[in-house]
Amino acid sequence: TFTDILAVHWSAGLVPSEEFIRLVDTFKPDYVLVTVVERDALSGAFTTPPQIRPVYPANLFTPLHESVPLSANDISPGSEPGELVVAGQDPFLVFSIPGGFPAEQARFLALALSCKDGTRNVPIQLFWASDQVPEFMAANAIRLTATPEPQVVDLGSLPSLQRAGRLTRLRIDLEAQNRCNGFMLAFPTFGSVDLSKGATAP
Repeated sequence: TFTDILAVHWSAGLVPSEEFIRLVDTFKPDYVLVTVVERDALSGAFTTPPQIRPVYPANLFTPLHESVPLSANDISPGSEPGELVVAGQDPFLVFSIPGGFPAEQARFLALALSCKDGTRNVPIQLFWASDQVPEFMAANAIRLTATPEPQVVDLGSLPSLQRAGRLTRLRIDLEAQNRCNGFMLAFPTFGSVDLSKGATAP
């Protein structure tokens, strides 16, 4: 028996936003239970793997394979040097990886995104393309949360990435939902982490 119960439709709780996080912080529940009717059980919200979170400090990161901007969709240059502005409903950036490199080496990724409006946590989706699968597709993508501070994420647990062949391009989709319309992005970079300095995963 529960003393207080707060019911929210699952679709409101699982969309990529900070609303659900704030709700949990405010209500402080003992348990969070997610239920769904059978017809919705195979929706993307329940078949998408959990977000990968940063696990290593950026000062232990050594860049090895840097990406360069290739094209943009619904994104325009801003008024300040390096600033980008969302200019449509489907904003994303495509980056090339000069020369490419074997995907099994793509374990650690560094990136940072700073919003002009002060938004700190921005949901993004990262896609990758390779010599084996040259097109971007949902099966070869992960969702991350970008922050103004440089962060390093460990992608070593993604089989679809590790078996991708030779990485050639990346794509970042912004999913900030009418926030962070002006931003600066540190181009995604793959590299190594010096584990000898005591970096450990949580």
